[in-house]
Amino acid sequence: MRARCAHDGEPIDFVEEAFFAEQMFGSAAALRAVVVDRGEEGRLGGLCLFHIAYEAVYSARGSYVAELFVDPDLRRQGLARALLAETARACRVEGGVYLWWTAGAANHVARAFYGEIADLTNSHSVFYAVTREAFDRLCHED
Repeated sequence: MRARCAHDGEPIDFVEEAFFAEQMFGSAAALRAVVVDRGEEGRLGGLCLFHIAYEAVYSARGSYVAELFVDPDLRRQGLARALLAETARACRVEGGVYLWWTAGAANHVARAFYGEIADLTNSHSVFYAVTREAFDRLCHED
C-alpha cells in the first residue's frame, strides 16, 4: 500500500501496517486480497483488495473493490484484468453477483480500462465519506 500511495502522490502516513495485517489476517478480518507475485522477494506485482458489500436497491450481495494496483513496470500486460477476474470469482463463491468500485475523475487511463470491463457506470452519483475527526464527531452525537 505504501508503494501505491507513493506512486500516486498520496500520503503514506495513514498506512498502518499492523492494522492492515489485522484487517487481512486477524480473527475478525474484513478485507480480502488477490495478489500477483512479482517474483522478487518482498515485491508484489499487483493486488486487489476487496470486501463483501450489499446493494439494497437490487437486493444483491457482491464485493466492493477498495484498491486495485499493478506495479507501474508491469502495467499493460493484463494483470489488472486478471486481478479483477479472480476477485469476481472469489465474490461469486461468497454468493456475490457484482463488483463495485470508484475511480478518481482525473484518472483517465484507469477509467478507460474500467470502461472496457464494466457494464454499468453512474455519472450522476456523488461520493461522500465521513472520516477521521468528522467520523469522531458523528460518533459522539446524540
